[in-house]
Amino acid sequence: MKFIRLNNILINPATIRSIMFSDAKYIIHFASEYVDGTVLFGSGGVSSYQRKYVIDKKENPSDYRVMECWISKNEHF
Repeated sequence: MKFIRLNNILINPATIRSIMFSDAKYIIHFASEYVDGTVLFGSGGVSSYQRKYVIDKKENPSDYRVMECWISKNEHF
């Protein structure tokens, strides 16, 4: 399995849950969630949220092109 190499991150495609896209942006949602919480003397709280990574065409044109190529190569799956 090949990783997706962007400017400042390597992405394991097996961890991608979904990719939302428009004409100028890709939002990658990952399968793993971030869980955080505290417990003190038997009470506390826990919160979680889904990890995501945003690639904007104007801010990261090279990363945007990499994702375009990766998606076009994997469209048949």
